[in-house]
Amino acid sequence: MSIKRVSSIKLVGGILTVVVLVTLTIHFINVGENRPAPQNSFFPVYGYDRNLLHEEINYYVNIPNSIPLLDKLKMLADGISRFQFHSLEINVLRIDFPQGKKIAIINLQEPEHMNSYSWVSSCFQGSTGGSATKFILVESFLQTDYKGPWVDGVKFLYNGKKIAPDQWDHIDLSESFYCNSLKNTTAPGSWPKQQK
Repeated sequence: MSIKRVSSIKLVGGILTVVVLVTLTIHFINVGENRPAPQNSFFPVYGYDRNLLHEEINYYVNIPNSIPLLDKLKMLADGISRFQFHSLEINVLRIDFPQGKKIAIINLQEPEHMNSYSWVSSCFQGSTGGSATKFILVESFLQTDYKGPWVDGVKFLYNGKKIAPDQWDHIDLSESFYCNSLKNTTAPGSWPKQQK
């Protein structure tokens, strides 16, 4: 038996909302019988508590195991966009294979008609906000605890173009991020150096 629980308290428009997700799975095993592989996996969308002090799983995205890796990444991108970034566009363009590594190329696209919520004005502003955005994007796409076939790293584009190291004051998404560089990161600002 396994139980997964996510609790989240958020203040939205002056209204306190409480979100609780509980998943309960019970497996019965008969001696001598093979258990079929699960048809779906739950991929966590990472974030922080409401004070931005502690890493936590905010949501899960249910993704079929049978679909290709690129499609899994696209479904995950849709969940990250909806759950963490007010449906700002996150497009998984392709998987590149530099030096034998699988690197997901992900485009962060601004809305066609800029409104009050955008990548630049809302997600990349302030040192805490910029660090939290970077953590959510990188950790959620790398899925370091997932045991199945997955990408080795991620590279972000902004509006279809390469990101310069000094493009914004509070967030740097210019380099590729790899699974092995994320161990023991738990707070904004504690990021390891990016790998080139």
